[in-house]
Amino acid sequence: MGQKKPILLTLLTAILSTVALSQETTLYILHTNNTNGALENCYCPDHPFGAVEKRSLYVDDFITENSNTILLDAGDIFTLTHQSLKDSLMAVAYSKLPYDGILLGDQEMTLEPQLRGKYIEMMGIPVVGSNIEGAPNSSMIINRNGINIAVLGIMDSYAIRYYPESIRETIELEDPVEYVKKELKKLKDKADVVVLLTHQGADLDYELAKSIDGIDVIIGGHSQSNLESPETVNGTLITQSGKEGYYIGVIELTIDRGEVVDRRGRIDTMKFEMPDDPEIMKLIEEYEKKSGIETTTGPLGQGLSNAVGMAIAEEIMKKKFGSSLINHKTVSYTHLTLPTNREV
Repeated sequence: MGQKKPILLTLLTAILSTVALSQETTLYILHTNNTNGALENCYCPDHPFGAVEKRSLYVDDFITENSNTILLDAGDIFTLTHQSLKDSLMAVAYSKLPYDGILLGDQEMTLEPQLRGKYIEMMGIPVVGSNIEGAPNSSMIINRNGINIAVLGIMDSYAIRYYPESIRETIELEDPVEYVKKELKKLKDKADVVVLLTHQGADLDYELAKSIDGIDVIIGGHSQSNLESPETVNGTLITQSGKEGYYIGVIELTIDRGEVVDRRGRIDTMKFEMPDDPEIMKLIEEYEKKSGIETTTGPLGQGLSNAVGMAIAEEIMKKKFGSSLINHKTVSYTHLTLPTNREV
């Protein structure tokens, strides 16, 4: 009988130790990409979805229910055509959402540096860009209720391949794979979770995951892929959440003793019937009051033909419906880049 007590005590101690060691916790990562300046719903019959006006309240409600949550964006926040009014209002909108970090996409990197800096300051969100020359942070650590999350960000030259050479040569990018490997060595003992934001496209994300160990999640952008069922490659969950603010990605990580033991993800749709954020709606109203119909002009000839076509259409509609209803003005403008230090 005397021998049974030590045995029982040993078993009890072992059970309690196992329970104490197994301290699973859940981390949620909400993620967006390629918002492309879409403040509002496009009212398209084939896309009856919301945008940032829906996202804002969705995020607030999610974080209220799940305090272990971070919010990240993988770039192309602003418009492709650099519409200054819409882009400035988008910067204000992003400042109202609790983003923990963002990566700059090609649509940010091709902005004039001064304007890009202005928008970054307006948003007030930490920017990460591991291989992007001049990015404020090569990586960062976010602590959420005792969980240390390392966030890195890269952009591949593939994302800017169609831009004119004069623009491409202003964007300095180091080799993304080598740079990530270098950053991971620095963060090896500092993080429980490693998240890589990328702006290069889903295909390159899969290739990168195969070539690098130690990344828990890759959140991509640029290809605007809506990966409804994220896949795991080489221990890395790869995901991306569409475009135009129609969707938001949700990642759920189970962490035990500083290690990710389970990872899963999904894509939630910003449905049209979801509630609107009143503050974002005010920005949309401001945009609608101040803006007209804006088209991408491209080369000078295309811009002129656009303007002529719109002016003709305006006159036809005015004759049909009257000038009291059709009272808009058609304005065409284009940008000419002239050589410097040369006679023109």
